[in-house]
Amino acid sequence: MDSSTFEPIDARALELQIGKARVAIDLDQVDRVVETVCTPMPMAHRLVRGIGFDDNRPIVCVALSGKAAHPSAEQVTAVLLVGAGSVVWAVCADHVLGVVPLIGRSTVPDARLPRWLTRVFSKDGRSLAHVNSVQLVVDIGGPA
Repeated sequence: MDSSTFEPIDARALELQIGKARVAIDLDQVDRVVETVCTPMPMAHRLVRGIGFDDNRPIVCVALSGKAAHPSAEQVTAVLLVGAGSVVWAVCADHVLGVVPLIGRSTVPDARLPRWLTRVFSKDGRSLAHVNSVQLVVDIGGPA
């Protein structure tokens, strides 16, 4: 890791396996993790897998894996994001791996990634994709 391209941070995040990628979401941006049935939505943003429900509250399920959406409802692991309002946003995960300490964040933007996805570095030296959930909701769902 080139120390000139990252800034030190001291944070803890929830580590997820999404496809082949390891993804981190800061703990203060995570409400909880639930299993829900996600039903596809026609004409939704390409990253929106569909809609699920948690105690009668709709969940917008965001899939970062790049896999084609299933044409029918399916069970997903949804990492519910902190936010106000009657609709909950969630990132779909293949596996929830646990809490990971973070020590650095990339200062070099990657033009291939959306602005809500950056690189962070774990205490054990791994590079992870990092989700800024507030920016994700704004970019995919419009102004909060």
